[in-house]
Amino acid sequence: MKAFIKQWLLVFALVVLSVFCVSSIFTGYWEISIFVLQLLAATFVICLFQQLIERLPVKSYLLKYLMNFAMVLASVFGLGRLWNWYASGSALIVFASVIPAFAGAIVLDLFWIRNDVNFINRQIQLRKQKKQEENNDC
Repeated sequence: MKAFIKQWLLVFALVVLSVFCVSSIFTGYWEISIFVLQLLAATFVICLFQQLIERLPVKSYLLKYLMNFAMVLASVFGLGRLWNWYASGSALIVFASVIPAFAGAIVLDLFWIRNDVNFINRQIQLRKQKKQEENNDC
């Protein structure tokens, strides 16, 4: 399921990129295409920072989530200021855009973790049953 969701989101991103970039070439309306490319660059920066955070020797999941949230918030705020995504007085929009996306990512992450734990537990049960059957056969 995880691979399906990743593939689906990748295809979605590629479709959005191609539709906006190709349509801007034909219409001459470059602002949308530039914005989409800025979003692409922002997600690239966020993914790079997430890779760095994952390498930190932090044991607490809550602390890692908070570090990721602060990094995403700082990235969106900084790049938004750089590229004028919002008016200077309305930085609250950064919170309004980051919180739902981050909450959705956490829910997906928890769902995947739960599925992984269930899979591991099933494998342990199967091994125990197999070992028990082997002991009974002896």
